Amino acid sequence: MAVGTAVRLLSVLSAECDELACRVEDMHRFLPDENGASRVSRAELVTAAQDIDFVHQHLSELSRFLMLVAEMTPGDADLDFDWAASNIRLSDLRDRLRGVEASDSESRIRPGELELL
Repeated sequence: MAVGTAVRLLSVLSAECDELACRVEDMHRFLPDENGASRVSRAELVTAAQDIDFVHQHLSELSRFLMLVAEMTPGDADLDFDWAASNIRLSDLRDRLRGVEASDSESRIRPGELELL
């Protein structure tokens, strides 16, 4: 039976998310160059497809795991995570983590943020 502290759980989840972020960062090499030409071989594109599937599966399972942990967490367990959320650089994500809903009139891209695709 795996039982541990919240600190251990959050540390493991942080490491898992960091691993997935590194995999996604590495996928940028699979994007075509400025002329639309592929920078990698067909074999590397197969690897890219496998990496995308890996990230998808892991994010899906991490999401499921977190929901199951949330279901077993006592409803009166208060967590003050405002400070941690305030350190998130992506404003939309930061607002969602803090429980703030963006109004429809707000721009999805705020000054200092960049949306490429």
